Amino acid sequence: MPEGLDPLWNSSDKFYYAATFSKAASILDVKRAHIVAEALVNRRLYPGIQYSADLERSIKLISRE
Repeated sequence: MPEGLDPLWNSSDKFYYAATFSKAASILDVKRAHIVAEALVNRRLYPGIQYSADLERSIKLISRE
């Protein structure tokens, strides 16, 4: 789990993070996988949030797999 975990995360968000991290780590390096997984959980919590173009490319890469 990321440091300074958002208190709005519930158990399903934590499971989603773990599953997304696992998938991302099979495609990206571990550090980037953590970033992408956290961004995707935040996107569930905060609809409409947008990230840098680079991070959005990584998110799309994970979403296509």
